[in-house]
Amino acid sequence: MAELRGTIETVETDDWFTKHVNEIAERDTKELKKHMSKKGALGLPPLLDARRLEFGIPDEAFAVQPVWDRIYVHQISPWAQKAGGDDGLIWRSENGQQREVESCPQGILIAAGLEALDALYSNGIELGHHIQFSRMAPTHMQMAIIGHQPYEVIIAHAGDVSGSFDLRKNVRSGETKVEYDEKNGQHILTDKKGRAWVPKKPFVSADT
Repeated sequence: MAELRGTIETVETDDWFTKHVNEIAERDTKELKKHMSKKGALGLPPLLDARRLEFGIPDEAFAVQPVWDRIYVHQISPWAQKAGGDDGLIWRSENGQQREVESCPQGILIAAGLEALDALYSNGIELGHHIQFSRMAPTHMQMAIIGHQPYEVIIAHAGDVSGSFDLRKNVRSGETKVEYDEKNGQHILTDKKGRAWVPKKPFVSADT
């Protein structure tokens, strides 16, 4: 009988904990929505505008324009749940954010300096792309406090970007093509409009 009672108490405790966590998540999600403008309000490129709504990126992430070869990244987990509509935004807990900082070098490219834009765009990477970057590269900059939690973006160099999941999809679909330029003896990218992009090598820090 004592064993059964203990089981019941454990279930009740688990139910209370789950309810408590859900209440915190709901509260934080409501707070996050207050920091997100409607579609098109920020004047961002279409892909980036869609991704900020998809992954719950607050307006404060776009308050500063990086310069030179710097980029800003909104970090995400490879298993991160997408928003799935206005009612589905999920705000990451402090512990969750810390785990991502330590083990998940992926994110959404939200801003880039002019040199970074030149280098990344010539390699088929645009603002809003889901990218992978060097784990040792990022510096974190706090942009806001939302729901009593700090919101940070990652500051890195264009050379810290090691790949793009979106670029891979574009190559597979044929929207972007990798071709060999015999005249110049190098590979280039061509987009769906037929424009050619000669890859520009970004600066890569010796630390990376």
